[in-house]
Amino acid sequence: MGPPPQDNDNLLAEKLRREDPEQYHTLIRMHLSFVLDLHTDECDSGTDKAKNRALKWNLLPFSKKSKTQSKGVMEGAPLTQEGICQVYQLIEFLSKE
Repeated sequence: MGPPPQDNDNLLAEKLRREDPEQYHTLIRMHLSFVLDLHTDECDSGTDKAKNRALKWNLLPFSKKSKTQSKGVMEGAPLTQEGICQVYQLIEFLSKE
């Protein structure tokens, strides 16, 4: 039997981080924007390389979130200590560049 699925995910993430750090960074930021329900205006500008890569994989760009339909503070996911720790770890990782 092979390694557990979580190990496969970690191996795949590590491979992407080593082979294409720019794309890895972009995916981390995109994931954070979804998890934290943030607008990604700053990230949407992207490089030509990232745009070409999306076309290569036949990926369609995500549409921007409507600013008129933003959620209130109480309507989002509950804030937990674990969630806060994860956000701090990601911020620390992203600030290393």
